[in-house]
Amino acid sequence: MSKTKIKIPFIYEILLCVLMIILFRISASWKYFIYSAIGIISRSVFTDIIGILTHILVFSIVFALGLKIQKRTLVSVCSFTKVKTLVWCSLVLCTVGFVLFRFFLSALFDSFLWGWFTDYYTDEYILFTDILDHAVIPAIAEELLFKGLLYFTLRKRFNVFVSVIISSLLFAGCHLDLIQFIPLFLFSCFTFWVYLRTGNIFLPMFIHFINNLFVFIMLWEPFSEPATFFAALILFFSGAYLFNKASVKEGKK
Repeated sequence: MSKTKIKIPFIYEILLCVLMIILFRISASWKYFIYSAIGIISRSVFTDIIGILTHILVFSIVFALGLKIQKRTLVSVCSFTKVKTLVWCSLVLCTVGFVLFRFFLSALFDSFLWGWFTDYYTDEYILFTDILDHAVIPAIAEELLFKGLLYFTLRKRFNVFVSVIISSLLFAGCHLDLIQFIPLFLFSCFTFWVYLRTGNIFLPMFIHFINNLFVFIMLWEPFSEPATFFAALILFFSGAYLFNKASVKEGKK
């Protein structure tokens, strides 16, 4: 009886995490069906708000189910510890360096697989709602999903290393982008390192926001030059050194 009681919640929580990943990805396409249904052709702030509200609604419903199954509260998921200002600054350096490194890897993978670097964003203008939809919401939602719920579930059965690897693989896979898979996996491992070292989930959110913001607003160019690679290494390891010196030695997880 005791084994059954342990296994059933674990199975349900894993299925819930998979459901969250699927629904959150599908919700990104829902707004286009809504636009077609109500006869909207061109995008605007209004249409973007519809998409944003759809994303928030899907996330809120599934996240609430996750909290109910795990019998936890939002406060318990949003772990917070006070950190020095230098920690935040060092993470900006790390993230900018990682973005350049991500561009470098993506350019190489794209060149190897397709021959040309893919232009992911083709709109002629960027609205403030784009920043919300592509940087703010994913940073909050994905960190709560993968670190607040999924990692918590995996740690019931696996050690820290295995739990981080599985969570990061799922994080990379749910983006459904072959070229970005390895960079996204490494990015997730990086944010987990910060999370576990500080016990502060808002730091990964901050990193995630900076990463998405830079990726979104920067021109998609073939960043495959050696200068990009070395600049990325210098920025990332300089920031990592400062973070290592400024952060606490042990996290809560």
